[in-house]
Amino acid sequence: RSSQAMVAGYRGAIVAAEMLGQFFPLSMTAAGTVPPAQVVVLGAGVAGLQAIATCRRLGAVVRGYDVRSAAAEEIRSMGAQAIELPLPTLEGAGGYAREMTEDRAERQRKLLAGYIAAADAVITTAAVPGRRAPLLVTTEMVLQMAPGSVVVDLAAEAGGNVEGVVAGSV
Repeated sequence: RSSQAMVAGYRGAIVAAEMLGQFFPLSMTAAGTVPPAQVVVLGAGVAGLQAIATCRRLGAVVRGYDVRSAAAEEIRSMGAQAIELPLPTLEGAGGYAREMTEDRAERQRKLLAGYIAAADAVITTAAVPGRRAPLLVTTEMVLQMAPGSVVVDLAAEAGGNVEGVVAGSV
């Protein structure tokens, strides 16, 4: 299971890089400087950490978020900046996150909105085994992103982290 999550995180990063209409790394040429892509990864389990590592290796500036407190250190260990929100953490059994209340979910979305709007690419990986994936990104949040931005929802098969996502479609 974790090997498949690792592959999914890697592929999610590759798909995001392929679909984004700009380079991931900083590029300086005689024609000018192209800033590095800004990537946000939501969910820092096996898939999310692999997505973070792959995006970093490709040269992007990466920020990561997870509801579990231990994840911030794991995100930083991959060379990314941990997004730390003023919300209680949700540690669950077996290293998974507990399900959150709708009130907390709404507060989390509001606090993440600015990070999402500033991102060139967003990769979501949050899933709770046996339950619908948590809604992390609303349509309104996606509409605040710049034209040409990319969102890759690795939790689409479980209902998706992004509002309106349809598994298997672009």
